[in-house]
Amino acid sequence: MALFLSLTVGGGISTFQQTLLEQAVLLGIDGAAAGGASWDDQFAVQRTLLGFDVSAWQEDGELQDAELQLVPMAYQLTEEPELPLNDEIVEESVEEEEEEKQEEPPPPAKPQVLTHIVQSGETLWDIARAYGTDVNTIAQVNNMGNVHRLAVGQKLAILTVVGVLHTVEQGETLWDIARMYSVGQDKIIEANEIANPHSVRVGQQLVIPGARERVQRYQLVRNGVLQPSFSWPMRGRISSHFGMRWGRMHYGVDIAAPTGTSVRAAADGRVTFAGRNGGYGNLVIIDHGKGVETRYAHNSRLLVSVGAWVERGQIIARSGNTGNSTGPHLHFEIRYRAKAVDPIKFLIR
Repeated sequence: MALFLSLTVGGGISTFQQTLLEQAVLLGIDGAAAGGASWDDQFAVQRTLLGFDVSAWQEDGELQDAELQLVPMAYQLTEEPELPLNDEIVEESVEEEEEEKQEEPPPPAKPQVLTHIVQSGETLWDIARAYGTDVNTIAQVNNMGNVHRLAVGQKLAILTVVGVLHTVEQGETLWDIARMYSVGQDKIIEANEIANPHSVRVGQQLVIPGARERVQRYQLVRNGVLQPSFSWPMRGRISSHFGMRWGRMHYGVDIAAPTGTSVRAAADGRVTFAGRNGGYGNLVIIDHGKGVETRYAHNSRLLVSVGAWVERGQIIARSGNTGNSTGPHLHFEIRYRAKAVDPIKFLIR
């Protein structure tokens, strides 16, 4: 706070004495309490404490009439920055909020399945680029074995996002489907606008965004060619190979083992048959997708049922001697596009 004093020279005492008295009042010096210290010493101390120089106000030994502003150094005020008016602050705040709203991206469009008719000269890469998707997605949705083979006028289903189109099968839940493709349930729910996750229907088509294919460590089919990527269903001695035997075709390989030996799925897939089947005895058939199927025959006991999803290495049965069998063993087949192939060529060694 600033202190303003107006000092005027009076009469009755010498000008010099009056000057000293006025300085004493100004500086708060009590002559009676000086304690023997000289006036000059007390003046010096008070000037230092208050941060001003009284001698600057004297001319020719007299204190002139003046309006003096005493501002001790320790209490000097600093100039504060000028603040905007309240209405200016509100206007700037509104403008910032409007800018933030404008910068928010629009919500992503719901994935769609469109129909494209192949034109002369088009390739699958051209079509994928035009719809903002990729070749693998188009190939999967249309179950294409050869991505280089297109016909003019051919109709293609086009999924407008990179991903997979899945048809719900008997016994599947949304949790099962999410695990198959290693995609979060929430992403599937959002992409398909599912109101009730527990009400997916058999035959319903679901978009699986970001997925490539059912998660498998091994790719069974690549570019339409069956791959040597099957696990052994059981360890044991091969008692009979694939091919002609006793004047008739033997469509699989026989692996000898004691009754009750664990029989395991050769790859991930879904059980399409589990029961008694003529000469096969107790049979399990697993569909692995893309036209691939495996068969496990002559079992003593079946541990899976139709519709169950099984994983590679999972125990599905116990070996036995049921059906047309000359001793305890497992008859194992691999079929691709309904045609039996030699399992030995496709089992991982």
